[in-house]
Amino acid sequence: MTIQRKNLICENIVFLNNHDEEAFFEWIKKIPCIGRYYASKNKIYLEIVSNVIFWNDIKNIMGLFYRYNIDIEQLKQFLDNKEKKRYFKYRNASWHSNVWPIKNNVEAI
Repeated sequence: MTIQRKNLICENIVFLNNHDEEAFFEWIKKIPCIGRYYASKNKIYLEIVSNVIFWNDIKNIMGLFYRYNIDIEQLKQFLDNKEKKRYFKYRNASWHSNVWPIKNNVEAI
């Protein structure tokens, strides 16, 4: 089976100090579906190296993205089952409006 590699893009990250930057990269290294990361200009690319991404990985990426103010909407591409979609659409979750923005008073799903 060929792995379909996808990149997540982290743009304009603001690290508050050297330890904050170290924590960001240590967090990335602990997420199994991220095979490698690399930077270009003001972007950091996270390469997803698995066709199947476990829910725990998605939750960890969501936490990372929320903490460092990274565009979380790009995680929609990994929502392949009803349970994940249901959790992602939970309206009281802090990231709900980032993943499911409301445009013209109609939810964009």
